[in-house]
Amino acid sequence: MPETHQPDTSGRVRRLWQNLSGQDPDLRLETRWQKFMAFWGLHVPPPGRQDRLHIRPRFFKVLGTIAVFVPLLLLGTAYKVSTSPLLCNQCHIMKPYYQAWKTSKHNFVPCVDCHYPPGFRDTLWVKYQALAQVAKWATQTYSSKPFAEIEDASCLRSQCHSTRLLQGKVTFKRGIIFDHRPHLEQPRRGRQLRCTSCHSQIVVGTHIEVTETTCFLCHFKGQKKARELLPIGGCPLCHQPPKGNIQLAGGVVFNHKEFVDERGTQCQKCHLDAIQGDGEAPRERCLTCHNQPEKLVKYEDHAFLHDFHVAQHNIECTRCHTEIKHRIQTKKEPLAVGCEACHEAKHGGQRSMYLGVGGKGSPSIPSHMYTARVDCVACHITPKAEDLHRAQFTGQTFAASEAACVSCHGKLYAGMLDTWKRTLDFMLADLTPKLEAARRAVGEPVKDGKALAEAKRLLAEAEFNSEFVEHGKGVHNVFYAADLLQRVNATANRVMTLLGKSPITLPRENVIRGGYCATLCHSQAGVVFKPEVKFDKRVSVPHQKHFNQYGAVCTDCHSPDTHKAVTITAQGCQACHHSATNDKCTTCHAAQAGLYAATLETALPVKQAPNIMAGKVDCVGCHDFTKKHSVAAQAEKCTQCHDKGYRDMVAMWQEQVGGAQKAAKAALEKGEAALASAKKVRRDPAAASDLLAGARKDYDLVVKAKGLHNPDLAEAILTESKKAAERAVALLQK
Repeated sequence: MPETHQPDTSGRVRRLWQNLSGQDPDLRLETRWQKFMAFWGLHVPPPGRQDRLHIRPRFFKVLGTIAVFVPLLLLGTAYKVSTSPLLCNQCHIMKPYYQAWKTSKHNFVPCVDCHYPPGFRDTLWVKYQALAQVAKWATQTYSSKPFAEIEDASCLRSQCHSTRLLQGKVTFKRGIIFDHRPHLEQPRRGRQLRCTSCHSQIVVGTHIEVTETTCFLCHFKGQKKARELLPIGGCPLCHQPPKGNIQLAGGVVFNHKEFVDERGTQCQKCHLDAIQGDGEAPRERCLTCHNQPEKLVKYEDHAFLHDFHVAQHNIECTRCHTEIKHRIQTKKEPLAVGCEACHEAKHGGQRSMYLGVGGKGSPSIPSHMYTARVDCVACHITPKAEDLHRAQFTGQTFAASEAACVSCHGKLYAGMLDTWKRTLDFMLADLTPKLEAARRAVGEPVKDGKALAEAKRLLAEAEFNSEFVEHGKGVHNVFYAADLLQRVNATANRVMTLLGKSPITLPRENVIRGGYCATLCHSQAGVVFKPEVKFDKRVSVPHQKHFNQYGAVCTDCHSPDTHKAVTITAQGCQACHHSATNDKCTTCHAAQAGLYAATLETALPVKQAPNIMAGKVDCVGCHDFTKKHSVAAQAEKCTQCHDKGYRDMVAMWQEQVGGAQKAAKAALEKGEAALASAKKVRRDPAAASDLLAGARKDYDLVVKAKGLHNPDLAEAILTESKKAAERAVALLQK
């Protein structure tokens, strides 16, 4: 096999290197490359030599030096970049801020010079914050709502504005005079201001420049009314009136000096419309920064909100408040001030009455018409001025008419409007002597100062409600008006009681106390006054007797503001019926009274004898309404007159009646079951049926009357009932 020759690659490379460098390649490596690597602590053998790579201690020293100084170099570079305004422009959310700064008067001042106060700017914490912003930018975790606070020290340091600003007045644009000292050194509206309270951090196209809206908000908010303008400090505090002549429409020349300086004419005589906006702070604006319920509930705490946002965290006023504008209206409609400038708060009482708000001590009771979205024009349909020719000059007013009532509710409501007016007039007239008596009582000397102070407060409340109904025209919300007058009556009584005097009784007090529903509406609208109604779906209540005989009124049991709603509870009924002054127990407890006095009408013949205490001890002699009723409580009541052995006697009576009741019940159930079986086979013995009916009636009567009211008679009736049931069973078994 012929010998194979391998190409001499190393020889070619060597010759090529020699041709390019003009010398021996091995010598070049030895003198340059190897020396360079040896400098860093690495011995690299030349090609072709029997040697190997060596790492010397110097290499580790060099590597350690690089590990220390390279991160420091990178860290320093990052810090330098972080303090540059160019970095701020890298986040897209910061571009508007950056552009505003770049075009402002502060574009030569780096951002950090203002955003970090002197003495704090070069601390490690600031360095950390700056690097943290770089990290947030790199990881895209920055907030979409940036916010920064500028301390006053950043503005007032010697290299910038210094404190010379506090030593005199300056002239703002358009000749407006401004003094920094009172704004920064003294609280304004009770709050301590800061530089950025007026020099906003970001306005469209500007940066840290005066925000006039903030000035207007402070000076004008709450100071403008329909007829006057009273800015804080007055108009001349900020600017003087023009000195030269002003050319008005029609060639008229006007000079402010003649009116303002010589005659003392107020600016608002001509410039009341120079203020637009009210500067309110809508609740919705809180949501742009907060969504925590515990923070949103502080919306009404104005003192806290201003201390926290303005004094502590320097939030601009316009972040919360709507804009107030201040400029002279050169192009406007003639007499565009509005009717309220001369007709101030007209019909305010009628409006509040219709809405059912504003009364003292009364809940909100909107008119039923208002809840149905009926507006004023629905009832006020009759023009007062019949002369239409004159009306074109004097205007027209529309009065309420009964025709509006009838057109919606039908002829049944004819005359109801007049009834309302007369009834409310009667109620107001009846309350007049009560209020006069209360005024006289308050004017007399009283030893108890606290009682007198409370009486004066209540009297003022009652007088307010009375005047509210009178001047607010109670017919706009007749049930709210009647409820207010009911409270006037109760409050006047309370005043007299506090001062140790007897309240005056009124002739129509039943209506004033709450019986106005029937008088104002039900009787005329044809509402049926039911003799009896069901309470709690199970108890029959004598409806008419409560009103006609017992002295109750509608609002004792029914809501004055929610139609047909029953507000009385079982406890409320007990509070009335079981009061200390109520001695008409037999009205509701006729069965108990009949058993006690032996006047029950039984179906079966029974010899009746009254309880031995009947005629000597009335109901409250044994029943204590202040305690929960029970046999144990009744037994304890007995010991107040008798010896302690009567506790056991009551238990014996209960066992006596209970045994008779149990036996009678068993006999009745057996007899009724036998009667039902007889009817199934078409047998209907009348005698057995009559016996069972009488026995059942007497049994139920004793159960309702509570046998303890007359144990002997109760046992006798139950025994006779049992015997009748047994005779009926015997008849059915024949």
